Amino acid sequence: MSISEFRTWAAAVVVAGSFAAGSAYLIREQWRSELADADRAGRTSVAQLIPFLTDALNASRTADVPKITTTWGQSDPTVSVIRVETHDGALLADFSRAMRAAPAQTFSAPLPYGDGEPGRVTLISDLSGVIARRNRLTFELGIANTLLAAAVVSVALLLNAHRRSVRRYRTASAINHSLLNEADTRTFLNTICTAAVTEGGFALAWIGLTDHEPVLHPLALAGPALGYAEGLRLSPDASLPEGRGPAGIAMRTGQPVYTNDFLRDPQTVHWVERAARYGIRASAALPLTRDGQPIGVLGLYSGQRGHFDAAERTLVEQMAGDISLGLEHRRRGIALQRSGERKREILDGLLTFVALTSDQGVIEEVNRAPTVAIGVPREALIGVALPDTIAFSRSVEAQKRIRDALAKARGGSVVRYDETIWLDAGRSIVVDLTIVPLRDHEGRVAQLLASAVDITERKQLEAQVQLELERNRQFLRNASDGVHILDETGRVVEASDSFCALLGTSRAEMIGRNPASWNVGVTPESVAATVVQVIRESRLQFETRYRHRDGRAIDVEVSVKAFEVGGRHYIYCAARDLTEIKALQREIVGAAGREQRRLGQELHDGLGQELTGAALIATALANRIEGQREVTAADLNDLKSIINRCIASANQIVRGLSPLSDVAGDLARALAELATSASRADTAVAFRAELHVPITLPVEVRGHLFRIAQEAVQNALKHARAQRIDVELTSTTAEVRIVVGDNGVGIGAQPTSRTGYGMHTMRYRAAAIGGQFAIEARSGGGTRVICSVSQPAADEVRASA
Repeated sequence: MSISEFRTWAAAVVVAGSFAAGSAYLIREQWRSELADADRAGRTSVAQLIPFLTDALNASRTADVPKITTTWGQSDPTVSVIRVETHDGALLADFSRAMRAAPAQTFSAPLPYGDGEPGRVTLISDLSGVIARRNRLTFELGIANTLLAAAVVSVALLLNAHRRSVRRYRTASAINHSLLNEADTRTFLNTICTAAVTEGGFALAWIGLTDHEPVLHPLALAGPALGYAEGLRLSPDASLPEGRGPAGIAMRTGQPVYTNDFLRDPQTVHWVERAARYGIRASAALPLTRDGQPIGVLGLYSGQRGHFDAAERTLVEQMAGDISLGLEHRRRGIALQRSGERKREILDGLLTFVALTSDQGVIEEVNRAPTVAIGVPREALIGVALPDTIAFSRSVEAQKRIRDALAKARGGSVVRYDETIWLDAGRSIVVDLTIVPLRDHEGRVAQLLASAVDITERKQLEAQVQLELERNRQFLRNASDGVHILDETGRVVEASDSFCALLGTSRAEMIGRNPASWNVGVTPESVAATVVQVIRESRLQFETRYRHRDGRAIDVEVSVKAFEVGGRHYIYCAARDLTEIKALQREIVGAAGREQRRLGQELHDGLGQELTGAALIATALANRIEGQREVTAADLNDLKSIINRCIASANQIVRGLSPLSDVAGDLARALAELATSASRADTAVAFRAELHVPITLPVEVRGHLFRIAQEAVQNALKHARAQRIDVELTSTTAEVRIVVGDNGVGIGAQPTSRTGYGMHTMRYRAAAIGGQFAIEARSGGGTRVICSVSQPAADEVRASA
């Protein structure tokens, strides 16, 4: 072997080895890139899926979880399995599609929802496509290496070898370059057609795709015989003449169809005239496939008959395979791009703040919501640590909390808490912040998914509801009547303080009790019947007796009303203590009886005896006159005295029945006489009147005012040990007021008796006439009893007159 031959072989080996090493490097880097892309796509897919599942579970839409999972899996052709489970392993959703016998990647992440432990989302990505592309690339580069080696050796040994070998190499190189560099499908196909013409020497090259229609649509054309393709109609339909040529046969059979004598082949008779015009003598129709099914045709035309020999067929079939591979690669890329864009649109449409960060909390991706709220473009947030964003940087405490949360999430924990974050223009909102760790295929925390939901309105509503509940609770607790609420079973669910005081119990003791436990003579069965009756009739009112904790019975009037909350019936009960009213009624009845007995006694012992004496004297006088005896003046004076005493007794009885009758309804005069008659040696009773306007009250009202003043004077005489009692009467256009004051021992020092109802009687009379009544301590010692009644309007006085 000569030196030149050695150098040629050495150069050939170096070139072939370099290309082989480059091919191996390309295969390795492509494999690594594909695996990295698949890993990133899987982790991103899980991260983007989790917020949808979390929202559905938090909204109690468990039935939507399988739908979301299936839709998500179908939108991503690389996903084989998606499994959603609760924290205890219960399966919520399971999506799967048929997997090839090839390795797969598994991604798993916790699924936060509710307040309990998180569930888990598992996604399995099919790597068969990645492996197939690696094998195809290896196969293609292996063929390319072989061809290159052969070409290099041929060039090295035979510099003037046949030009077909050189053309074959150039065509393959141009196609490979287009395959690796052109992103747009139409540009990719045009580049291939141009390379086939310029490097392959073809007169015409075109590529058509069916798009599931009965006509082939040429997307790319190149070559000097371009006019041949103008108005050319081709179809995969065998029933049409356009579908019986090489292109239609290739589409239907999925096999290449070669015509080395175009003008004489029966398959091309329909296009002979057109071919002859443009110098076409041979053609090749090669199917372009996807998953083994034809989707289009590569048409190549040559001006040389017999052009497509075995070597040429190998070249063009490899070209068609490269084109099919490129179309599939671009289809998957477009599908993934559209899927990513769709997911981006979905995420950007969410009001939830979503950010994907590194394990250190540096933002890698973020949806539109926080960028709009914070007023910062997405590009300005990418690469910024979460605690350093405007949302947290205005508060040292907030930054500390988010850093602590990120540290816990890096440790594998799902962190959730409420936080106040800052937006643009100095605004702040309260958010429900969740940070979820995302693990890689080795189980390490590789990324963090942070999501924040604006709960400002919910917090404000909760505070408002709490305030309203507290207000209602205070209204209920401080109600004057004994208010308590029963549920449908007749059990107490709420009770006011006044009700608890009425029975001598606490609220905690009352909750859950049945009214039969304190209502005298009532059973749980009768309570249940009453509840049903009230729900049916809406309201009810009755009198009953309660049993106090100390055993005594309490007369009450109970008003009940049914109401409904959340589909459940409740009974509102208000119990009014009738003890004082019942006692006052008994006292009034007793007082009336005593008054009747007193009147009877006075009539019998006083007026009756006096009238009997008068009758005896009159009888005696009559006897004297009848006996012609003299009637003296003394006898008549005795009769006069007895009659006067009878008149006085009658007046006293009448005054007891109607104290104003003998003073013509003059309240001031009656009070003056009361002061005079009530005065004692040790207690002076004085009366003072300031009548700025006449008193126009009805006589019955004035009578009650007199009785109130009379009772107040008697109480002071009996209990106050006073030296002076003042009775004051004042009249204005607005009211009439009586004040009885003393300088005695005061209210607290006066003895009381459970059977004395003087105070209750005064209050009762004041209420009966619509007056205001008060008892208060007097400055300097003593007590003041005050009662005031509004003066009637002039038209009311005229109407009563």
